[in-house]
Amino acid sequence: MTAKSNNKVPTSNEIRNILVQVWDPIGVGNTPEGMFEYESFTGSIILLFRKNAPKTEIINFLCAAEIELALSPNKARAEKTADKLLNFKRLS
Repeated sequence: MTAKSNNKVPTSNEIRNILVQVWDPIGVGNTPEGMFEYESFTGSIILLFRKNAPKTEIINFLCAAEIELALSPNKARAEKTADKLLNFKRLS
């Protein structure tokens, strides 16, 4: 029998909060309307957690999402967000 690792997957609300508070590439985090701006990305991030994707894969996903939003990818912002998401997973 193998020991189970902590594979807690954050909820879409928890991911959305991190995306709005930490990532927020279009700067809507301070508006009530902005709370759901990144909702379309939460499902993909949940899938990344479920498959225990490495940090680099989360960073690449966030950079690709920025391109999808017609922005230049900001790797430092994506890395900071990936760290926050992964720290959430470890603390939960």
